[in-house]
Order: sequence, then structure tokens, then C-alpha cells
Amino acid sequence: MTTKLQVYKNALLLLKESSALTITVSTDSVAVNTLNAVYASALAFVLENGKWNFAARSVSIEAETDVEPAFGYDSAFEKPDDYCNLIKISASSTFYPPFDSGAYVDEGNFWYANIDPLYVSYVSNHASYGGDLSLWPQIVAGALEHELAFRAAPSVTSMGEQAMDQLEKKKNRALLKAKSWDAAKQPPEQLAPSRLALARKGKASWREGWWP
Repeated sequence: MTTKLQVYKNALLLLKESSALTITVSTDSVAVNTLNAVYASALAFVLENGKWNFAARSVSIEAETDVEPAFGYDSAFEKPDDYCNLIKISASSTFYPPFDSGAYVDEGNFWYANIDPLYVSYVSNHASYGGDLSLWPQIVAGALEHELAFRAAPSVTSMGEQAMDQLEKKKNRALLKAKSWDAAKQPPEQLAPSRLALARKGKASWREGWWP
């Protein structure tokens, strides 16, 4: 099970810090204080850069009654407070068929569409989802450890530019490896029905998420 202490220790081991094996999360040291300072931003970065199964949350969102889209769409939907990254969006609670690129627009803190309610699957940083490190697979936690190490390195080590470049490459590879692993765990995407098939069923309507 992934813990914050484990993540901190592994991040310091990546930096070859001798204090890695003796620290606690409450240790008063430059290394731990630095990790504490960059932890929230590093966590957000990793969550925002994947469609993580372990952090996925699905909700139904009702249209805002006091927000009127300026043009183009009938309804506005406010993004959840714990939203980090979009996984799926649809007019259906089964998320099939998914919206195509023209059936909604993402602007600022809102989605705009011509249906109500809107069904959204997204990466959440809530304490019961992505904010709970015990849910993180080790390979994804490794990406967080590399991100923490990279952010903490300037304050914790005397790494030169070349060493920092190498560490950046390692953390990019760790994130890519984690995303590839997680994607392999996801069920295959169903192909969207063709417009001809929808038309034959009388469903070729952009109000249902498909352009005629």
C-alpha cells in the first residue's frame, strides 16, 4: 500500500539523500520541508496528466440555472471542485455513445452542451479517490516520486544542469510508463456508431451528442 512516507523516502533515494531511511513525514529537515512544500503541486501534476483508473469518479451534473451560455449551447455545467482531468463525457449514464468533439465545449470552469443532465467521468483529487495514496498503484506512485524528486532537487541537492536534465528525463519516462500501464488496464473503447447508422435509427441529432 502506498503511503506518503514511502513516497517521500523513495523520492529522497532518487536524490541519493542519506536521510531517506530515517525520516518521518513530521521530520524537521530541509529535505522533508521541501517535499512538503512541493507535494500538493506534484500530486496535482500527476493526477492532471493521466486518465487514472484508481482516481476515476463518475457523476451526473445538472445544468446551472443561473448561468446562461452566451451562444451556441443551451446549458452550462459547472466542473466539480475535485476535478483534475476528463475521462469521458456523455448524454448517457452508460457513457455510450460518447460525445463527439462538436457536441460540447470546455471553457474555464464550465462545460456547455445541449442536454441536461450531463454525465461525466473524471480524475478526482478527492480524499476518497486520487487524494488517497493507498489507492495508488506502485507504478503510478513511482511517477509521483520522480516528480517530487525533480521539484525538490534544487533545494535539497547541489545537482548541476546536466544532472537535472537527466532527472527530468527519468521523471518523464516514469510518467509515460505509468500512463501506458494504466491505459492497458482500461476496457477497450467502443467505436462510435456511424452517422448513417444513427440516421437509420432516427438518432442523428446534435442534441444527443452527434452532428447530423
